[in-house]
Amino acid sequence: MFPTPTITTPQHRNPSTMPKRPRLPSTSPSRKSSCLQSSSKANSWSREPIMLLPDAQKRSPRLRRLRNLRCQFLSILSIGQLCTVLLVSHRGEKRVLKIYIPPPTHQHRDAFKHEYYAYATLMSAVVKHASPHCYFALTLSVSELAHALTLSVIPHELSHLQQHHTSLQALLIEYIPCSVTLETYFKQPRCDPAVVGLAADALDKVHAAGVLHLDVEPRNALLMDSGKVCWIDFDVAKTTDQWCIPEEYWIEEKARVRWRLEEIGSERVGLSEQETDIQTRQDVVANVDVGVEVAGKAIC
Repeated sequence: MFPTPTITTPQHRNPSTMPKRPRLPSTSPSRKSSCLQSSSKANSWSREPIMLLPDAQKRSPRLRRLRNLRCQFLSILSIGQLCTVLLVSHRGEKRVLKIYIPPPTHQHRDAFKHEYYAYATLMSAVVKHASPHCYFALTLSVSELAHALTLSVIPHELSHLQQHHTSLQALLIEYIPCSVTLETYFKQPRCDPAVVGLAADALDKVHAAGVLHLDVEPRNALLMDSGKVCWIDFDVAKTTDQWCIPEEYWIEEKARVRWRLEEIGSERVGLSEQETDIQTRQDVVANVDVGVEVAGKAIC
């Protein structure tokens, strides 16, 4: 007789070690219309999985955990209600340390959970140049925060991290120097319209990995010095445990990228035309004044 085969469960699919994965809504027409609404409605989304082929390959990715963080604090990049972003030096390289404020209740959106699963999905799909690389997820003890940042005293600007919390979740992410947000780039007098296509192509890679960004504003896209565009800030993103997303979920998000960038570009063109018109009027007035002055001297 043949031996009875045994079925083993991979350890990386143990649901008890990680928070519950947020799911995309079902493809029913009543819910699909709310798929791409603002982030304020993120909590009202259904947790039902999206409808895909029965034989679609499933996955349960997760990020590597860093137990004891030891880095050099460099500067504060931003402070928000959901997270604080620091620039640190870790193992001789500049990194972004994103520290998340725990939600007050379970009914509020957990920014760490959304961004954790988005980066875990992108890293498992080996998506390059479409998002920064996420190296580690970690838990910071508030009592040891100064030691982790190699500081004698926590700066006053970071004192809010020590209030009402015992531990904080964080991500250690790639730092991209010499980059500019597309919001800033398209407000410049000289900008390349082809960057719009680069932003859309990068978003295609994110969608192909199984991630919906859901906050595709120009401030969340970086133009790197290499000429490529990458997307950041996935704190409202939705992910799926399957390797693809139907087109009806991301088609509107991709269209919004082009619309927003073209809108900013047109605003800049209109502003330039107004500035040119004002400068032309000033030149005309100056020429008239010079002409009057010359005529007055000739008469005298």
